[in-house]
Amino acid sequence: MLAWKIYFWTFVIYSLIGLLGIFLVIGSLGVGAAVISILFQLILVFAAYSYIFKKNGLLPKNKWKLLFIFIVLVELIYLINSLVPSLNLGSFIFFLNTKLNTNTFEIIVSLLLDLPAMYCLYRLQKSK
Repeated sequence: MLAWKIYFWTFVIYSLIGLLGIFLVIGSLGVGAAVISILFQLILVFAAYSYIFKKNGLLPKNKWKLLFIFIVLVELIYLINSLVPSLNLGSFIFFLNTKLNTNTFEIIVSLLLDLPAMYCLYRLQKSK
């Protein structure tokens, strides 16, 4: 369990740096992308905290499930947009319409850092 706690505090620092970055580039990022990114990180930090520190009762199981579905959909959309830029999903999905250039490597590293928190969210929505 110590490894999870170390991950949590590392993830909090990573998230704070990411949030600071969002506020620094909000003009290039766009308000929609900034709001989705902030919401995304807050949900993952909240889920990691709830699972790691055994605070499962903070939200009902069905709310965790909705949050899990939201997070997975957003991650899939970002990943598809990154891997297949010719689809031009930014013209259909407002939070992908940014002036920032992110490459596939950045998206995959971000996903890898988010995966343990997503696992926490998965476990919370499956908890008894």
